[in-house]
Amino acid sequence: MIKTIIIFLITQIIFGQCVKGDCYDKQGKYIFADKSWFNGKWNDGNYVNGEYFYAINGDHAVGKFKDGFLVEGKYNYKKSGDYAVGVFKNGLLVNGRYTFLNGSWSEGTFQELNLIDGTEFHKYKNGQECFFVFEGGLKIKSTCNNQNQYNKDDIVSGPYSSKIQLSKFDDRPNAHYIYLIINNKKVKFHFDTGCSLFTMNQTQWDELSRGLDFEDLKISGKSEAVGAEHNVKYFKIKDPIIIDKYSIKNLIVGVTQIRSYKNIDKDNLIGLGFFKKFSNVIWDMSEETIKLYF
Repeated sequence: MIKTIIIFLITQIIFGQCVKGDCYDKQGKYIFADKSWFNGKWNDGNYVNGEYFYAINGDHAVGKFKDGFLVEGKYNYKKSGDYAVGVFKNGLLVNGRYTFLNGSWSEGTFQELNLIDGTEFHKYKNGQECFFVFEGGLKIKSTCNNQNQYNKDDIVSGPYSSKIQLSKFDDRPNAHYIYLIINNKKVKFHFDTGCSLFTMNQTQWDELSRGLDFEDLKISGKSEAVGAEHNVKYFKIKDPIIIDKYSIKNLIVGVTQIRSYKNIDKDNLIGLGFFKKFSNVIWDMSEETIKLYF
């Protein structure tokens, strides 16, 4: 009798056991030898629909199963706090959404957990949030909340197109500048084709922002556009800014955390980060002009 009990217990430890219901053709909960368990629908001795706990790493899966793998449902990753929802193959997500612990996510079709076609949303610690579009495994488009984007409703007034003659600096014949009117003040900006930002220093911002309607985007970053790396804070200027014949609102500006009391406008840069507010921009090097399109 004792020998029989011992054999029975050893068998359960090695092979696991059904602890609730019918673990062959109905509903049941089965605890495996490694302490993993499945609770749900069984068919011909195979678990097919329910929830599975993986004792080896604490992961948890809910949904439809085939040949021991989740094929459709939700998979929670214990270590990272991430989770995936959708269609799976050999335990990996192939179509659906993968969500990270910090709220970032990827949605579309996947290959070995790499997004092939679809959209990604990234949330960064500095407050920046970006959307990326992928096609064929390549990133083809990106938009971030600290970057200007074209929105025809933000162009308050202006013609279909307008050509602006760039002005040259007296001491730098190969450098050009453009005037903007911000908060009823005429401000000079260095036109920089290699600059992806629209920036000014803290001293300039303090002067222009008095009485200005703006929003602190609570986003910080780094900039190397002024000859060295500096901290940058981002603001959205809600009041219209005037450039040539156009009046534009909701412009995002990067304010470098440096001060320049002698030459207050020396760090003012206008580059691609500004002109993204237009549907198109053409720069003519020979004529030294830029043409803006509504």
